[in-house]
Amino acid sequence: MGGANGHIRDLVTTLPEDGKGVHVQTLWEWMESAKGEQMYLLKDLLIAAGVIIVSGKPKKARKSLLMYLMCLSIATGKQIGPFIPVNPDGEHVIIFEQENTKAGNFKQWNWMAKGFGLDLAKIPKLHFFFQFPNMALESDASINEVLVLIKACGAKLAVFDSLRACSRGNENDSEAANLLKNNVQKIQAEACGVMLIHHLKKGSTDKNGKAVVLDIDEELRG
Repeated sequence: MGGANGHIRDLVTTLPEDGKGVHVQTLWEWMESAKGEQMYLLKDLLIAAGVIIVSGKPKKARKSLLMYLMCLSIATGKQIGPFIPVNPDGEHVIIFEQENTKAGNFKQWNWMAKGFGLDLAKIPKLHFFFQFPNMALESDASINEVLVLIKACGAKLAVFDSLRACSRGNENDSEAANLLKNNVQKIQAEACGVMLIHHLKKGSTDKNGKAVVLDIDEELRG
């Protein structure tokens, strides 16, 4: 791989339909020529079937605010704050909320939706699961239940709040971390993106524990 002026460019090779030769394009050219193929859930943000981590301090870092705005935008197909959805018809979003109760969390969601003139009860593509039983992203049994729900509604984004609450075992256990990575990839294989809300340790500015092994496409800091 190489490029002009010393820049490195990703190259994409494709086999023509006639099977003769190999067609080489830059990654940008390939994305531009992908007819009808949706590369993003939000304009220039949130790669379809990618992994995004929203990280920050445990309290008052506005991680949840970022998540609320992005999910509302994707599910409604409307611009919410700075976020512009690619599909104006909206996409199904499934949210696994393990840190808060339904009553407490719904107050926040309702407040946010009303601020943009929306009625939370009338957003059919937004799906919530609070305190999902035995949630553990490292567990095959747990991830299989998650996959059933994702397939049932055709979700294009699955949100886990938070990574720590949706995991089990030692934060720095390498074996558990790799199991989590494999199971996240199973969700991606269903053409569904993954958003993880991640609390950074006090005083830390970097991902820690299980988040380190994940193939993160994008990271937002709250």
